[in-house]
Amino acid sequence: MTKKHEIEFANFILRFGQNNFFVDLFEQIVFPAFTDNKLVRDTGEAQFFFRNVSLHNFGDDNNPIVALVGRHIKNTILQREQFFDEESNQVIPDRRSIDSSPSAVFVIILNHHRLMYYGETKNSPSLNSFEATLKKFIRGTYNNFVNELYEQNETQYTKKFLRDEYFPSLDIVSLTRERSIEDFINQYGLLRRVEIDLLTPNQEIDNNEFFRQARLKKEEAQSKKTAIVHSNSNEGLSLGGITRQINSALSQGNSKVNLTGKDRQGNKLEGTNESFKIKSQLSEPPLTFEGIVIRCYQSLENLIQEGSIIIPERAENISEKIKQIWNNRNNSNE
Repeated sequence: MTKKHEIEFANFILRFGQNNFFVDLFEQIVFPAFTDNKLVRDTGEAQFFFRNVSLHNFGDDNNPIVALVGRHIKNTILQREQFFDEESNQVIPDRRSIDSSPSAVFVIILNHHRLMYYGETKNSPSLNSFEATLKKFIRGTYNNFVNELYEQNETQYTKKFLRDEYFPSLDIVSLTRERSIEDFINQYGLLRRVEIDLLTPNQEIDNNEFFRQARLKKEEAQSKKTAIVHSNSNEGLSLGGITRQINSALSQGNSKVNLTGKDRQGNKLEGTNESFKIKSQLSEPPLTFEGIVIRCYQSLENLIQEGSIIIPERAENISEKIKQIWNNRNNSNE
C-alpha cells in the first residue's frame, strides 16, 4: 500500500465555558496541552503524544498570522508471527517485533481556527485520533488551571463554579466541498433521515440566518446538543432540498451531519462530514518538517482563494490577542 500524500482540512472549535475561546486561554491551557512532554495518551496498543510544537508566523510582527504547528506521534510495536520462505516453500513460524512511530503534522491557524493535518507516513494517526489525544491533554491542563485559580482566588468562588466557568469543549469538524456533497447525496435512491447537529462555534458570524437563530435558541436553552432532523422513511427526502441545506450548514465547519438511506441499488448508505471532506494532494511532498508546514499553509490559501474554504467574518476582532500571543512566545524564546 502506497502512502497517500494528502492534507485534510478542518475547523478547530475550542471553547472554555460560555465566555472564553481558543485564544483567550491559549497560554494557560492550550499551549501547555501541546508542549508538556509528560502528557501521553495510552491505549494499551499504542501511545500518542505531541512533539516539535512551536508557533509559526505566516504574516509579520505588525499583522501576525500565527499557527500552532507540531507533530502527532503514534508510538507502537509492529509484530509478526510468521513469514513465507520461498526457498522451502513453507510458512515459517517466527515471532519478531520492531518499534514503529508513524506521525502526522498539524497546523492550526489561531486567527481563524482552520486546521491542516498531514499524515507523514503510512499508518499515521488519524484526525480523529488527534482529537482524542488533545481532548485528554486539555482536560489535564484545564484541571491544573482551575486548581491554581482556586488557590489564588480572592473572591472565594467555589471550585465547582470555576470548573463550570472554564469547562473545555473541543470539536474538530472536517471542512467539506459543495461538489462532493452534491455527488454523494445523488447516490441515494431513498434518503430516509438527515440529522444536522448544530455546534457552538468560535467567535464567528453565521452567514445563514436560519442556523444563526437556531444556535441562539440553543444557547438560550443552555442545550448541550441541538439538532435539526428531517425524516421521511416512505417517499424519501428531497435530494435537492437536502443538498442545499447541508451545503449551507457545513460551509463554515460548525455543524456535523448524519445521512441514512439506501443507494440506487437498494443497499444501505450512510454519510457524515467524512464522506465529502476536502483533501489536497501534495505532489513531491517536502522532506523537512518546516517544508510540510509551509506547503500546508499554501494549500489552505489556494483553497480559500478558489472559494472552496470559507473564512467567516468574526464577531470579535482578536488581532490584538494574536499579536500578544506571538510577542509573548517570541520573548519567552529569546
